[in-house]
Amino acid sequence: MATSSTRKPVAAKPKAAPLPARRRIRLTSCRGIRRELAALYTAARLGELLTSDASRLASVLDILRRTLEAGELETRIRALEAERAAPAGFTVKLRGRP
Repeated sequence: MATSSTRKPVAAKPKAAPLPARRRIRLTSCRGIRRELAALYTAARLGELLTSDASRLASVLDILRRTLEAGELETRIRALEAERAAPAGFTVKLRGRP
């Protein structure tokens, strides 16, 4: 029967190093998200960031990307539906669209 004195101690998980001060991150477009994903990949490859942390952050960035895409599709669909519903010869201008 094993006693508590014969058990091996559990190794502590390595803590992530703080990220270095960086430029302002713009996550308002798919382009900005792609840039940040590339920066995460580079930091993980160079050992500046644990791969597990990079993976978690990449998952959050993917959620943001999908949310942006859904918003863009919603805007496009709304514009198409408004255009289709408008009488012939009239143009429809939605707010927030050029």
